Amino acid sequence: MAFEVIWFNPALRSMQIACESRSKIDPAASVKLEESLFARTDELAQFPYLGSVYERKGKVTRYREVLVDDYRVFYEVNENRQRVAILLIWHTSRDEPTLDDLKAR
Repeated sequence: MAFEVIWFNPALRSMQIACESRSKIDPAASVKLEESLFARTDELAQFPYLGSVYERKGKVTRYREVLVDDYRVFYEVNENRQRVAILLIWHTSRDEPTLDDLKAR
């Protein structure tokens, strides 16, 4: 049974910022990035544990991540609700996100 994939506002905002930034340089690349992000997160409906467990300062968290281009997609799996929550899109060149960044919904 497929999981439901939902996007929280911080993830949508961070994706919008990433795509807007990329569109200033290459509008076609911006469209491709958006399509790639949605395609990758759609895969999580069938394979919610596809991403690796996110470790913060050597400690395992309840969050997972997948890589799309130069972006890390952070998400959380809720087995009871059969839901994958997309939490945040984070450029790989940035410092690690804090747990507060991931909890902000």
